[in-house]
Amino acid sequence: RLLGDTPAATFAAVASVNNIASALFRTLAALLQTGPRRRTRTALQAVANATWETRLYNRNIRTSPEDTLIHARHMAVVHSLDHLDRLHHRCGQNERIAVLATDPELAPIAHELVMSIKVYLDGQTDEAQDRVNGIRKQLERTGQAMREATIDLASQGVTDTETALLRLDAIRWLRRVSFHIWRIMLHRSDVDRQLAQPAQVVPENRDGEEAQA
Repeated sequence: RLLGDTPAATFAAVASVNNIASALFRTLAALLQTGPRRRTRTALQAVANATWETRLYNRNIRTSPEDTLIHARHMAVVHSLDHLDRLHHRCGQNERIAVLATDPELAPIAHELVMSIKVYLDGQTDEAQDRVNGIRKQLERTGQAMREATIDLASQGVTDTETALLRLDAIRWLRRVSFHIWRIMLHRSDVDRQLAQPAQVVPENRDGEEAQA
């Protein structure tokens, strides 16, 4: 069994996480383009099953910080599984996703996220990571202004309160989803660089987690 060979076990876990990420990204792109469908619900369930199986498998892997590269790969798996869980949860928030299709300010950002995912699925992981990071930073810069403008319109009666609250949720959804996608891609890139340059010093942990998923 691979679990008896720690390096092979970590490679298997990394491969599983990469496959899950690609499946989830593909499903997310479909959700943003066409909304929830039976096939996206089926795909999300398959992702949930695969993630759970990988968590169970990873639970039995033990690595030591003394084995720097193997330990770093193992930690990347754990970080990625956390972000995959959070991103999977976000993919089930259909009301927030639906807002993005019709909102003139949010729709272009969602479209750019879809294009970035397609770049990743085409194998250009570094470019995709940079593009998603740009989206994430854009939302950090403009998110507060968008929220305040939304609340201002509701207070003037231009939009009703429920519509405004749903838009606030959609803005928050985009920001957090872009964050989770970026982190998953970043961990993938870190592992890829380690494999390409085994003598390279492992980068320090940069996982700036948010307080809430």
